[in-house]
Amino acid sequence: MRRTLRLSDWQAYGHRPGKVEDKKEQWKLWTETPGAFIIGGSLRLKECTVTKETGKMDWCFKFNMTLSKLSPDFTLAFNKEGGTCLPVKLTGGKIVAQSGSYKQTGRFDDTSDIRLQVYGDLPSHRFFVTINGQSSMECPIDTALVGQKIDCLMLSSRQGETWVDDILLFNFGRAILKQETLDPGGEVWINGTSVAVINNRHPYNLDVTGYLKPDSENVIAVLVKPYKAVHPMFHVPSNRYIGWQLGRAELILTARAVRYRPTG
Repeated sequence: MRRTLRLSDWQAYGHRPGKVEDKKEQWKLWTETPGAFIIGGSLRLKECTVTKETGKMDWCFKFNMTLSKLSPDFTLAFNKEGGTCLPVKLTGGKIVAQSGSYKQTGRFDDTSDIRLQVYGDLPSHRFFVTINGQSSMECPIDTALVGQKIDCLMLSSRQGETWVDDILLFNFGRAILKQETLDPGGEVWINGTSVAVINNRHPYNLDVTGYLKPDSENVIAVLVKPYKAVHPMFHVPSNRYIGWQLGRAELILTARAVRYRPTG
């Protein structure tokens, strides 16, 4: 027998009771400031400044935002201890990223929806700003701000209205080192400490979070143990270490993502 199922009654995998209500409560915190409203599925900011706590960010983070309408003077800023740390200003098709005495500028198309992404690499003292997946620029972090913890996010629309459709923040807190192969074997070192000894050529994942230093550069070194020929061969050099392979490696930063999407 054929039946019609209403998709509006379906729930995503991982859904838990009260999840929708929790999201609505989170967005209410954004609207406590006069001039901030949720209308038609967008957070609308009219001549106001909204601040939201993010929790401590002292390593790497990625922030995504979608804007369907942009005021003539809009600023996104990552703040710490009550002061502005990393402001990004959008006005009249011009973007300005700043950190203390450092400033970078660029242009972007403001005639359509704007997808803004900010990636912060605090140990390397730099952050990156990308708009619509194309216009990208790198800005150093002022040495006077190094070591200070970012703990809140600020959105400012002082002239006209800005409509925010989506906000997604990744505050990275876990690091996984993925290694394709280490043939015939070897050893992984991080910041001068031996992390793991590998005795086979199989792929492996290492949780190296505890070996990385959040506020400084990290050095990852891989020692590959080569094959050694038992008997010398006349058609090869006298060196008996005849072969080794280090496959592709990548460091994956993971964290619990926080997404804010207006409802109502």
